[in-house]
Amino acid sequence: MLNHIHLHGRLTAAPELRKTDSGKSVVSFTLAVDRDKEHPDFIPCVAWERRAEHISAYFDRGQEAVISGRIGSRSYQDKDGKRRTAYEVTVESIDFCGKKSSTAETPEHPRYATPTIAEITDDDGELPF
Repeated sequence: MLNHIHLHGRLTAAPELRKTDSGKSVVSFTLAVDRDKEHPDFIPCVAWERRAEHISAYFDRGQEAVISGRIGSRSYQDKDGKRRTAYEVTVESIDFCGKKSSTAETPEHPRYATPTIAEITDDDGELPF
């Protein structure tokens, strides 16, 4: 049997990294996927461990992404004691896609820093090769 899904959309909010009681990293986020221009779908997604840390570090609100994963379900009791079922995509891979939205902020990470170029002051005119 096959359980695999590919989605292309934008993150609706900045993903927040959390830790489970056992110390595993987990991040949850919602991906807005256009079904058509008037009816977007909001798909709940979850990622674990290193992938969760990667998403938390490099993705932000409005960031366009392509994800691959599998659909899972889990049962829980709500505050009224009723049995509920939640469906979510467990992310197996995520890639940047397209340009960032104007509402997206640039992550504070060295990857996005403007490189500094030092001027050579002791040039003797000789080429090193």
